[in-house]
Amino acid sequence: MSPVILAFWPLVAGPLEQAEETFLRTVLRRNLQIRVDSLDLASTSEAVVGARAGLEPALELSADAGATFSGEERSARQGSGTAEASQWVPGGGTMTGTLHGGSTRLRDGDLERDIDTAGAQIAFTQPLLKGFGEGSAPLHQYRQAVLTESVRIQGSRATLLAQLLIARKAYWSQLALAGAVASGREDSVRTDRLLEASRIRFTLGAASELDTLQARAEFLRSRSNLLSARSSERTGWRLLLDLSDTSSLGLPVLDSGSLPESTDLPLPDSAKLVEKALADAPDLAQAAAQIEKSEDQARYLGRSRLPQLDVTGLARTDLLEGGWVAGAKVHFLWNIPDGATRSKYRQALLGVRSDKIRRQASEREVASEIGRVVEELVRSRMQLRVAVELSRAQDRRLQAAEAGWNLGKVPWSDLASARRDALDARSSAWKALASSKAAEAELESRTGTGPERLGWMGDR
Repeated sequence: MSPVILAFWPLVAGPLEQAEETFLRTVLRRNLQIRVDSLDLASTSEAVVGARAGLEPALELSADAGATFSGEERSARQGSGTAEASQWVPGGGTMTGTLHGGSTRLRDGDLERDIDTAGAQIAFTQPLLKGFGEGSAPLHQYRQAVLTESVRIQGSRATLLAQLLIARKAYWSQLALAGAVASGREDSVRTDRLLEASRIRFTLGAASELDTLQARAEFLRSRSNLLSARSSERTGWRLLLDLSDTSSLGLPVLDSGSLPESTDLPLPDSAKLVEKALADAPDLAQAAAQIEKSEDQARYLGRSRLPQLDVTGLARTDLLEGGWVAGAKVHFLWNIPDGATRSKYRQALLGVRSDKIRRQASEREVASEIGRVVEELVRSRMQLRVAVELSRAQDRRLQAAEAGWNLGKVPWSDLASARRDALDARSSAWKALASSKAAEAELESRTGTGPERLGWMGDR
């Protein structure tokens, strides 16, 4: 695990982090968007196989048969077959070998004649201008397929990191909601107990009816808040199940009164994070691959402006009668002014420039966004420490207020205020934890280190 990852991941993960890792591994395996993207990548890779076939030996077989009749006395029956093998060679040339044979039977009344043919030919065609070297169409198609695959791989990484980011944020938001439910259960029990105590005190004449009515109102408000928290928690559960494409998940169950842990982790180095992002972030890697693809396209179109000058040498023989015939020919073609090809070339050059500018803009955006997220991480971690300490203090205040109210020394309004402050402080602590983890998740997403931390590198 790289030092950049350790900068915001505990050396010894707690139970919440361990459960998160299990959940994320499930998302990696089962998330529908990731699976669809994986299939799209496989399709792109298959296109590379198809383009590579243009550079490999090819064998083509063909056969024809037919018959013609002219009245009852005259007819002609014929059959022929051809086998042609070809091979692309470096430099853009093509070597071709052909075998052909045929038989024809002519019939005119009582006369019949058989004509048999068989021959072989070897030919080599080499482009000297257009189509030579990098201008070879089969080679260009293969290079473009490979570069398209590279672009698609980085796009697939971006999709994977985006889904991991959504999953991490959803997980910690769900824990914050679970914390609210746990606090709501505890508060519901407390307000029920206070309501019962208020009724007893009212019966004994130690409290007014107003205290009992206020206690009942607080109890009902607590139950309403608990129902609302459970509804939000169920909505969060549905999102987690959709992300992991499962019907059940084993997430931690928070006890009533539980608080997140506030640990002093080393702060990440912004410069190292930017360096990591510039090297590994999928959007920048995708932009670099796109530039390479555009440059290759521009080079090919640049050579396509040249005239076509092909030299062919061939030798053929009649397999039945013997003897060889050798020859050569030159083919020249120049489309003047060929405005369409020149326009495509200029478009390709403009595309290269725009791709480079987009990458520069992305690099600046990455540096700016990483700085912003690091500041957010520092703020949320400080807020988490403060919120945890404040929650503990508010819990002690609530305990003291409840004890004082039972002794008749603290008015009901002070007890209600202490109770609300304790709930708000605990909710703020869980929200601060979720905010801190969201910042960590965004840093992992922008630097491309999420799958690496999980030990998952995919097929590429």
